[in-house]
Amino acid sequence: MKVNKLNVDDYKRLKDEYKISSLSAKILASKNFSDEELRTILFENYDLQQLELSFMNPIVDRLKQAKQQNEKVMICGDYDNDGICATTIMYDTLLRMGIECGYYIPNRFDEGYGVHKTTVQKAFDKGYTLLITVDNGVGSKEALMLAKQLGMDIILSDHHNYDEADLVYDYFIHPNRLDTPYSAMCGAGVALLFSLACVGYVENHIILAGIATIGDIVPLLKINRSLVKEAVRLLNEGKYEAIQLLANDKKVWNESKISFQIVPKINSVGRLADIANVNQVPKFLLEQKTEIVNDFVVKLNELNEKRKIISESMSNKAMTQVSEEPFLVLYDESFHEGINGIVASKFNNEFQKPTMVLSANEGLLKGSIRSKSIDLTIFFNECDCLVSYGGHKGAAGISFHIEDLDRVKAYIQLNMPLDIQSTIDCVEIMIEELTVKEIESLSELAPFGCGFEMPLICIADKVQKKMFLSYGKHVKYTGSDIDYLKFNCGNVDKGINTNEKAVFIGRLSINEYNNKKTMNMILDYIQR
Repeated sequence: MKVNKLNVDDYKRLKDEYKISSLSAKILASKNFSDEELRTILFENYDLQQLELSFMNPIVDRLKQAKQQNEKVMICGDYDNDGICATTIMYDTLLRMGIECGYYIPNRFDEGYGVHKTTVQKAFDKGYTLLITVDNGVGSKEALMLAKQLGMDIILSDHHNYDEADLVYDYFIHPNRLDTPYSAMCGAGVALLFSLACVGYVENHIILAGIATIGDIVPLLKINRSLVKEAVRLLNEGKYEAIQLLANDKKVWNESKISFQIVPKINSVGRLADIANVNQVPKFLLEQKTEIVNDFVVKLNELNEKRKIISESMSNKAMTQVSEEPFLVLYDESFHEGINGIVASKFNNEFQKPTMVLSANEGLLKGSIRSKSIDLTIFFNECDCLVSYGGHKGAAGISFHIEDLDRVKAYIQLNMPLDIQSTIDCVEIMIEELTVKEIESLSELAPFGCGFEMPLICIADKVQKKMFLSYGKHVKYTGSDIDYLKFNCGNVDKGINTNEKAVFIGRLSINEYNNKKTMNMILDYIQR
């Protein structure tokens, strides 16, 4: 693994020109943005109450028609964080419009992703005449063709890649077909456009769309950036009781807190569909009675703890299969299908290699892939033994027959580029440059996320004290006025001892305890 220390020569100019801290200036300098891009990131802001939404007029008119004609509208959702938030926004929007409506989110294991014929038929049988898809639908040609054959109208709302020949709709809203400010929105972001156009600014809808934007890892630029800022502002004002109660602490809200404390809990219900019903989550997110919200929060936290236990068990088994191959393929018959993506993401980060994690399901291997080095939208294009495949550049789902596992591995070996090497990009900071104030100043650049990631920081320091936490599960190194913490130690070298020098690579944070603030680094890597 090679550590690439990014060039930050221009940071003094940026510090003076943009009136930011030295640490913030170094981070901006490392990204090699043009001045125009920097000004856009730092200063461009979209007023969500004043957006140009005329492109929504035909859809708004159709929904008003549904209201006038007493039609029943069915929302077809998805089981991940984005899909759940999108379903909730759309459902609440239609309710606010006075439209009779329902929603259905499929079971990840029994039904899988997208709209299904059985859902369409049941909706038709119950008198629904209009379907709205959220965060899915562009790949559901057969089910939506059935809807048309039954005389139903379709509003297709999605943000995933599509083939024009597969689309079935009467109305279609997709970021790719919108102007630049909207062109990278997630499924819940698109649902928010319905909300803004139909019922105006609703605080809880803004927060849900912001949570989904962070959780679905879409670029935090243009409207997405303004949306997340607005969601964080509202949460810091104490808005949205259900989300406030889901948090582990009462501290300041930011995009990191949403990513680590909220998104996994909402996701956990869809991931553990064998023991939970994802269709209960929108009801919880719209619940007004505090006692009911409290009860559901307890259940959601318990479910998330089960998810953590399963994830840790899978990770431990998967670790025994790690090899020197440039693309990791990990499979055990005990692996839980809903947790594959979590483990794949963890190992992709840990080993800086594309990772596929597979589980068995009725003769098929179904799995998740995560990658930072190859484009998953095209890598498997010529693999002719797949049953299903799809996703984004860095994350995809895959399925194939168990007997084809060796064929898939052979395809990977044949097509994996030879020149890809594991490289860690980081910004080098001298230990004497760090202060609590400097780390806190990074908030002036927030939010960080896809397209504007918080870079890894590289610090050379001497270990003054080392201790293991949680019976050796975690390790903490105390350096020069800063603690370095590695959770779930994995392949990090635990052999570095007191008085030894090391290079610590990770992300800076502030810990506050008993009104005292201390500097931390959450470690990704450590080297001698």
